[in-house]
Amino acid sequence: MLMAMAWLRASAFLLLGLVVARKVCTHIAGWLSYLWITRPYLVRTRKKRSTTNIFVESGTTTHKRHKLQVIFAGFPRTGTGSLMQALEILGFPCFHGVLLTKPTTARLFIEAFTNGNPKSWEKLLDGYAAIIDFPGTCAYKQLMEELHMRMSTRYSEFCLHGLPIV
Repeated sequence: MLMAMAWLRASAFLLLGLVVARKVCTHIAGWLSYLWITRPYLVRTRKKRSTTNIFVESGTTTHKRHKLQVIFAGFPRTGTGSLMQALEILGFPCFHGVLLTKPTTARLFIEAFTNGNPKSWEKLLDGYAAIIDFPGTCAYKQLMEELHMRMSTRYSEFCLHGLPIV
């Protein structure tokens, strides 16, 4: 009986260790992949964009709070990165799907998407004037309702009917 209790205690301790290790390893792996892969890419593109921004004078930085104005519901790998760069040149800081690789940002997105709380969206999108790529595609209806936006149908009408013949 004593041997069975010791075996049961050891098994419970081992199982608990595996559960905790899985959580810890997942968390650490998320941060390591962000720090080694995504963050250097974001820093490089941010430096490149800051040198090509035609509307910002050299040596000046403005930290202006932006309100979400553009929701681009486009799927990944369809030119959303190029559109993000174009919008940022025009002065619209963008929340792109690549930002979800940062574990804290991903947690905020999941919380905002599942709860549907406008405060969560405001916290996530604070400082961004546009949302592009996967996050915009997943949540465009929810964002339009919560942020009281309307959808422009001019582009879809153009795609359906084409250019007018003159």
